[in-house]
This record gives sequence, C-alpha cells and structure tokens, in this order.
Amino acid sequence: DDVLPKAVPVRLYTVGEYLVTRDEWLELPTHMRALHDWYMDEIRHNPQRKWIVMDVAPEYYFKKDEIHIEFNELFQLYHFDAIDKTLMSCYCL
Repeated sequence: DDVLPKAVPVRLYTVGEYLVTRDEWLELPTHMRALHDWYMDEIRHNPQRKWIVMDVAPEYYFKKDEIHIEFNELFQLYHFDAIDKTLMSCYCL
C-alpha cells in the first residue's frame, strides 16, 4: 500500500477563508488581487453574502439585465477548476 502515490487533497471553498495562499496571491495579476482583497473584506463584514451582482448593459441582451456570481465560483476561477457559464458570460461581455 505504501508503494502507491498519495493524491494531494483538493481544497474546497470555505466561507471566510482565503481563496488562494499568500504565495499564490503575490503572483496574481493586479485586478485578480484586488478582487481577492475585496472578497476578503466583504466576507469579513457581511458573512451572509453569497454572491456578486453584475449589471449588464442593455446593448448585450437588448434589455437591462444582471448576472449573479457566487463566491464559490470565484474560488473555482482562482484554482482553474470547473469554470461556470456565469463566469464565461462575464468574460465574453
């Protein structure tokens, strides 16, 4: 049994915990670092909050709309995990 390699445990999203490690945070692009900092500040002051609401201009969907981005989807984005269609919609807009 000791001959088989051990799998690295996958880190899951937990409310209030950092989305990335300190070393990973230092390597993030400016906007991703700012989003991470905003998330940490927001979750400290409002732990019940579950998502970000993004307004979409009328020229994209021919009417004013909004997209809800859950915080666990942000975690997936930072770890290049299962990217949700919501995040892809934001990227395409």
